[in-house]
Amino acid sequence: MTVDVFIQDIVKIQDYLRTDFTEDVMVVGSKDLSVSIGNRVEETGELASGNKGFYKSNSYKKKRAEKGLQTSYKDYSFTREMWSGFGITKRENLKVTLGGNTRTSQDKINWNSKTEIIINPNQRELEDLVLFVETKLLEYINQTLV
Repeated sequence: MTVDVFIQDIVKIQDYLRTDFTEDVMVVGSKDLSVSIGNRVEETGELASGNKGFYKSNSYKKKRAEKGLQTSYKDYSFTREMWSGFGITKRENLKVTLGGNTRTSQDKINWNSKTEIIINPNQRELEDLVLFVETKLLEYINQTLV
């Protein structure tokens, strides 16, 4: 590889980072992240801090127990409208924002986030996203510089 070809490849990588990287990598990674967050919260009631959501109303908790439903953490699976509308709401440069894509979804996110934001990623999910982005970036660089 000549120096001129190497410089052309570096420029190609820079152009990719400025244009398609957000669409190719950040958006896909963010979609995966939103699914991971939804699954964690819905299946375990665990919020980003590691705390479990809990029922504030003892009467509602009692009704759930009487029906044989679990009461050790708040069950977010019944907020289907919230999760079905949850995803990417904004893309700007290398920043992707997650939230409700419908008014109903965002209202439910706001309601369920009164004590702790329900849609925040936890540390493991952030580490997985960083690894995904690093891997995809290195794959592109390696393919370009071959």
